[in-house]
Amino acid sequence: MVDLDPILTAVREIGQETIASAARDVDARARFPSEAFEALKGLELLSAYVPSEIGGAGLSMTQICRICEILGQ
Repeated sequence: MVDLDPILTAVREIGQETIASAARDVDARARFPSEAFEALKGLELLSAYVPSEIGGAGLSMTQICRICEILGQ
């Protein structure tokens, strides 16, 4: 079982420091949010739902939803 609390803390920080600060420019220029993508990649969250047996974090759908909820805020 993965301890989700440290992941959620890191996701909150990325949301506040990286994603929110770029959001206006991303919207205004209708561009891909590459800084958000890179920050999430740095936390290895792009493979969060992939089973741990094959190299992912093995998070459940509920855990993924909690991450998405934080990012949506």
